[in-house]
Amino acid sequence: MTEQEKQKTQNSSLKNMYEAINEINKILGDCCTATPPLEEHHFEVLEDIEMRKNNALNTNRTKFYINEIFRYTKEQKVFRTAHMGETRGGKTEGAMMTAIIQMYFFNKLYREGHYDNVEVDIPKGEIDFNVNHIHRDATFYREDIRERFKKGELVYGEINQIDETKESSGGLGTMTEKIEMSNYNNIVAKYNLAEHWINPQGFIQMNTSYGIHWFIKDVKHRRNWGLLYRLEAWSKGISPQSFIGWVCFPLHENKELRIDYEKKKNAWINEIIQGGGDPRSELRRVAAEIIAKDKTFGQMKTSKSFVLTNDQQLDIIDDYVAQAKILGFNAEERKRIMSRAQLIVKQKMFPELYSNEQLRE
Repeated sequence: MTEQEKQKTQNSSLKNMYEAINEINKILGDCCTATPPLEEHHFEVLEDIEMRKNNALNTNRTKFYINEIFRYTKEQKVFRTAHMGETRGGKTEGAMMTAIIQMYFFNKLYREGHYDNVEVDIPKGEIDFNVNHIHRDATFYREDIRERFKKGELVYGEINQIDETKESSGGLGTMTEKIEMSNYNNIVAKYNLAEHWINPQGFIQMNTSYGIHWFIKDVKHRRNWGLLYRLEAWSKGISPQSFIGWVCFPLHENKELRIDYEKKKNAWINEIIQGGGDPRSELRRVAAEIIAKDKTFGQMKTSKSFVLTNDQQLDIIDDYVAQAKILGFNAEERKRIMSRAQLIVKQKMFPELYSNEQLRE
């Protein structure tokens, strides 16, 4: 399929994409002029901010935030935000609304030819933000982007939400994963991939420009209020995390997205309850299955020994990493992958000796 055919197919599939016109109208109405309904317990929590940033605490910055979404989109700058808050406090709604608004701006600019002069080695076209662009955590997000890039499915300017990022448990590959994520964000910047990170405990430092602490749920008016922070140091001397005012968002009206997200979220919860293990371990398992299919790797002299030495088998794994066929696992992880791949080969060739039942005896 040619590049033109790919783009035509993609744009055809986006004809019924969601447009956040109602939400933007609501935001530009009361959400830009009102102030949050603060109660006594809110002031107790906000006491420190009130003393240091009293003017900002009485300032509505919703229109400014919307303008920033548009500015980043128009200037073709990667827009990354961080969202924190209590459970059921509106952080997911805020991240989704940011993504939905950005999608609206991007597609409007694309139709006007604003990105015609952008030269990248991936397809360009109108973008969608649906449940497939919401990821369980950074590991799954990075793997999804890598796979879709390999398949030619990644589109310039896409928007992704990384959901409920958790503190690392310190397992095998933890530090490697942090380094990879930092490098990864710099590499994919040229594709203008927007990212909206959710973390209950604090703001994710992934080159994010703005952070919102979603603080108040206004159930009566069906909208959420958040404390808006600028997260990058400016040349004017503003601190890396500076509170600048309030943001007000109504609940988004994309019913299909809401239903699909709840299904996906429930599946993640069920997997955690059932003991699904850490994502890094799952990626090593998948990598081992890929390596085990390599005919050179899997040659055996006897039922107990391989033709290649362990070092030679590790060289094959290194080649797969270099060719981006598997992730860039660290040295210890590659040994674990090699060991698991060896077992997979043995179980396939000599099931009578290496069945799970035999290994447990």
